[in-house]
Amino acid sequence: MDELWPQTSSTHDAVIILVVQTLPDIPSTTFLKALARRSRHLRGQGVRLMLVGVDEFTLGVFKRSGEIDVLGADNTYPETDVVFGALNQAVADAEEWIGVHRPQSAGENSETPNNVGPAPEVGAPGADNVG
Repeated sequence: MDELWPQTSSTHDAVIILVVQTLPDIPSTTFLKALARRSRHLRGQGVRLMLVGVDEFTLGVFKRSGEIDVLGADNTYPETDVVFGALNQAVADAEEWIGVHRPQSAGENSETPNNVGPAPEVGAPGADNVG
């Protein structure tokens, strides 16, 4: 599973959002451990891992296994009845986190990282929604 993750060796002050809505009904221990291991690795690089669309059962498994302590409860976004609701919240939180953690360079607009405006909401008109 490690080879499927994005290359992050030179990445810092970034967020990876992983949609886990399609996990099998019973997440494997191997999968949970792999997520926790990757989360620790990323945190060591200053990269935050967010899990989006986590159903109640999977969240319960994370809690019972203790992996929620590694992943961070604030990095799990439960599934919602609103289409893209959890994903939009995670993106907003990620943008805020990056804005706080990314160092500002001279002349950079302090309101948006890299002078780039906020990403359009997934599902919003004009957003490039693939798949």
